Amino acid sequence: MASADEILDPLPGSPSFLRASTDSELRSEVITNFADLEMLSPHWERLWRTNPVGEIFQSPSWNRAWWRGYGSNVNLHCIVVWRGNLVVGLLPLVSKDRTLRFLGAPQGDYGDCLIDDHQAPSVLSAILTTLLASPNFKGCVLEHLSSASCFLSYFHQLPSDMRRCMRLVKAGHAPTILIGNNSEYLASLAAKKHLRRREIKLDKCGGIEFNFLQTRNEIREHLPAFFRHQIRRRILQGQESSCLQPEFSKFLQALVEELDPAHYLRFGILRFNNQPAAYHLGFLSNGKFTMYQQAFDVDLWDYSPGEVLLRQLFLYAGQNVSREFDFSVGEEPYKARFANHFKPNFTLYIEPRTFEGRSRHLYRGLAGEFVKLGTKARLAVKSNSNIYSWAKYLRQWSREYLKCSVAPRIYRHKQLLDSSTEGGSQLFVRTIGTKGASFPCSVQLKKMRLSELADFYLECPHFPLATRMAEYRERLRKGGNVLLLRIDGGPAALAWTKTRPIPDAASPTPPGPTTVYDCTFLNGNRQRTREILFSLLWKELLSSL
Repeated sequence: MASADEILDPLPGSPSFLRASTDSELRSEVITNFADLEMLSPHWERLWRTNPVGEIFQSPSWNRAWWRGYGSNVNLHCIVVWRGNLVVGLLPLVSKDRTLRFLGAPQGDYGDCLIDDHQAPSVLSAILTTLLASPNFKGCVLEHLSSASCFLSYFHQLPSDMRRCMRLVKAGHAPTILIGNNSEYLASLAAKKHLRRREIKLDKCGGIEFNFLQTRNEIREHLPAFFRHQIRRRILQGQESSCLQPEFSKFLQALVEELDPAHYLRFGILRFNNQPAAYHLGFLSNGKFTMYQQAFDVDLWDYSPGEVLLRQLFLYAGQNVSREFDFSVGEEPYKARFANHFKPNFTLYIEPRTFEGRSRHLYRGLAGEFVKLGTKARLAVKSNSNIYSWAKYLRQWSREYLKCSVAPRIYRHKQLLDSSTEGGSQLFVRTIGTKGASFPCSVQLKKMRLSELADFYLECPHFPLATRMAEYRERLRKGGNVLLLRIDGGPAALAWTKTRPIPDAASPTPPGPTTVYDCTFLNGNRQRTREILFSLLWKELLSSL
């Protein structure tokens, strides 16, 4: 680690305020130009490195990458406190719609200001005094504060009139694994029977291999696949992936350029049959391993590649991590199964000394009580797996219902043929013939995998995919086929079929009846779409003889 003297060597083109000064009093300023803030990188790096519990999200490299992705959408408002020619306090903020937030929020899992430990309360007071004096300042929202943050550590040492402008609200928990003296704890998690069974099951189907990439060029090659897997996974979970946002993709690409894969950045790949099955992007700093972004191939969903990846991360951390294995913010159920500690997260609201600010301060106090009740209710729901599953289903259903209420109507139709019914499914047993096998339009019938269903959702976002995901996965597991019909390049129908084999069949007919048991029409001309669909199905069956 570099010393303070090495970090503070004069830089070419340094601004005038970096020159020596005999003034020993605290003075503060607001920097609104990122190029000027870049000139303070040595000071910023020193404050971050000398903090024994400093998070990667407060490092200048991480925030520089964030600015490259999101800087065009916000205005910089960084408060710097000096003692002589030395920076002793730094609060990097950005402004949007007159509201101040952390530089890096909300993509950063933990936020804080950076302060020299000497006279920390007075430095923090100087930062907040400058903040409250900011012009056109409607409010400040500082999210993802841990209990070890400077704001919480020195909150009660601030002047009382300053504390009256602040409202601290508990915002949730961050599951984590504190290692401490129990260095074998991670190894014991990796040895759990459940995780080992998952890995053995996947390994038997083709072999697995896990490693962290060591060069930026290797990581760049895998980023497009990482984005693709992440987007598909989120879609099938009924969520919107951040990777669909150009700013977030640009930010992650910048992270690879700013953070050294040999030091802070960890980009891991789990390979199955020599093909990427799962990815991990995280960080290692100050003896702490932080999980940040994961993705896996959804076509391997039934083999649980995410849990196999997690076991490999436990094995790696057991050999390389001394302080903490952090699952980061979020309350996904799997985190609670392995965490041995839940760190509280807080949001700090700072309001200006105006009538509007005081009114909002009072409102936040009342709303905070309801937030506490909501947090308790959410935790109670998540503690019961059955109730959580139903709540998740209802949430997804309500979202998709609202989408469909303003979307073009999608028709589901099961009565497709005038034929007999067996077990509630219509059997495609009679000859349609080859009439209509050629069409005046461009048509394509394609068999789809789970990953391609996710890609189809991007093209047709009003399709209720998430609420039926469990049903669709079960159909594929039992041998069902999902077919997408395109007419003139656009999606026209999504059909589910299944062929039942007939033992000892001696006639030159298809090997068994093909059941078309579900079909969703995606355009308005259902009659024409139905004729094209079944003509193509029959042609495909004849070609398989």
